Amino acid sequence: MFKIICKLQQLTPMIHFQAEESGACLRASEVKPKLDKFIRNWKKDIPVEWYIRGEKAQETGVFALDYKLRFAATGTPEIISNKKDKNGKMQYNICRSYFGDEKAVMYRQPVQMTVVCFIPELLECIKEYIEIFFVMHNFGTRQDKGFGSFVLSEIDGRTTGWEDKDYPDMVKDFVPYGLWYKYGKVEYAKKTVLEDIRMIYGLMKSGWNFTKIRMYPDDYFKGFIFRYFIEKNPEIMNDKKFIKTKLDFSNQKMNCSTIVSENVESADNKKACFYRALLGLPGYYEYKDKERAGKVYVKSKEEIYRFHSPLLWTLAGRYMLAIPQLEGFEAILNKEFEFTSPINTALTATPDSFDFEDFLNNFCEDFNDKVTPKGGKIGLKDAKYNGLINIKNIRLKMFKDVK
Repeated sequence: MFKIICKLQQLTPMIHFQAEESGACLRASEVKPKLDKFIRNWKKDIPVEWYIRGEKAQETGVFALDYKLRFAATGTPEIISNKKDKNGKMQYNICRSYFGDEKAVMYRQPVQMTVVCFIPELLECIKEYIEIFFVMHNFGTRQDKGFGSFVLSEIDGRTTGWEDKDYPDMVKDFVPYGLWYKYGKVEYAKKTVLEDIRMIYGLMKSGWNFTKIRMYPDDYFKGFIFRYFIEKNPEIMNDKKFIKTKLDFSNQKMNCSTIVSENVESADNKKACFYRALLGLPGYYEYKDKERAGKVYVKSKEEIYRFHSPLLWTLAGRYMLAIPQLEGFEAILNKEFEFTSPINTALTATPDSFDFEDFLNNFCEDFNDKVTPKGGKIGLKDAKYNGLINIKNIRLKMFKDVK
């Protein structure tokens, strides 16, 4: 027998560039390179005959393993967007700014994956790694924020017991640290996890400010990454304050022309540092308030315009997981960036080091403290905004807490 037949249970919508085409689901062109790389990273001494190019793989740099994948969707998928249905309700409980204008597919029935391989040892290797591979990878667009999560539900006719499996225990053997939370039921997890991820990651990175909405006058929570670095380096100004003090928004019609010294200092003589980039770099930040209105474009002199988040959020069974993915992370460290507003440009840089494990440990402790204020007047316990209410009962744990 030279094939494996697997069933994959989809847990979160997958944003797909061909969402409305018949049979749109997982694509071998996306899955296979990731699976190849995963096996290469964890399997020692891969025989050259496992590669499609054999001994030439090393000299060509093409390390494709010699097997094929096929995917077949069953049932009719839900096509999900942020447009309202005929009853005026959103089709999915995801903030528009988080979901964007794209469409997603969601299959309730399992997706069948067939692996064809004529090298018995390689086929056995794929069997060994296939389950953990799908736990540690998402697919489609915005995959690092929980979209496109699948788990292996069946392999060669044998069920995996995925609904009750202890996935943090499985992942900790591959990643030494990360975050997890266990929901009571799978269906509830599928319904709420994406919004929970959005709110939790927001608290970690940029923070939340709902004080300008009349119903939530005290709902202000400063991003943890700012508070983390302020405690460690109180003499350095964060990039949020840097934008407020060094960029001009007063006339959006003018072209940017002024370059501020790279040793940017605020009025209180503090050097600035670009902390948020450590958790992912967008192409721009957009402001819509009365004091500032317009986009601030960000790029580095090394032509870094975007940088993926080093944290993959996913849903596996009843578990929300946040898995560090630090390959290539050093590319964002100690880099100078230009911040360009509608009028002027200012320069600052990222830190030259970052202890991500220490950061996550501290965030876990800070998030679980629902009483202490986080840069504002109240703690999460007293928050009134609906999204924040939903995460009040979530207590995150580290992989090291798995028993």
